[in-house]
Amino acid sequence: MLPSADAPDTVVRATLRPAEHTLAEGRWDCYVAPRGSNKRVRLGARLVEQAALVGRRPWADQRGVGAWIPYPTVDGFLALRTWLRPAHAEIDAVEVGEGTVTVTGTVLGAAESVTGVVSEGAVVRVVSRGDSAYDFGVPVWAVGERGFRFTVPYGELLGRRSVEHDLWDLRLGTCRWGGSGVMWWNGGRPIWCLGRCSSMVSGGGRGCGRISP
Repeated sequence: MLPSADAPDTVVRATLRPAEHTLAEGRWDCYVAPRGSNKRVRLGARLVEQAALVGRRPWADQRGVGAWIPYPTVDGFLALRTWLRPAHAEIDAVEVGEGTVTVTGTVLGAAESVTGVVSEGAVVRVVSRGDSAYDFGVPVWAVGERGFRFTVPYGELLGRRSVEHDLWDLRLGTCRWGGSGVMWWNGGRPIWCLGRCSSMVSGGGRGCGRISP
């Protein structure tokens, strides 16, 4: 609630904690309700500090894997980007080489949601935003109990370029071989879009991890 008209210059602090509130995945606008009124006023935002979020992992508890990132909207208001899902594939490091890019990540979430995903048959699907005919897969190697690592050759990307500036999404899942070649499936588990929930992001967050040749 806002302070009364008798103290208009009072500084008010409100703290929202993920452990105390469960917000569905999406984008949330922020409002205040003036005391004595049934109207609400949308909060403006001059500066939203995100530096403390750099490198911070999403939290994981009985509700799933989640993260909150506050950000200013393009029209100057305060908003909150939230993630909440049963499991998530978080990118930890990207190593750019002369002929390849190597990505290391961690599968987060309940044990029953991740068991067997990073195992024999696990792949990362490199998905073209231009045409699914250009999609291809690369093998994944397990690193410890929940970690994974994979390498994407630049040659594979350049050989499939359809426009001058291509975008590729990365998805972790499993596959099997069918009569006409590889068939992508989830084996009863989700196919996860790789990304980083907890980076410092302008505009409220990133979706999938992308490769841009």
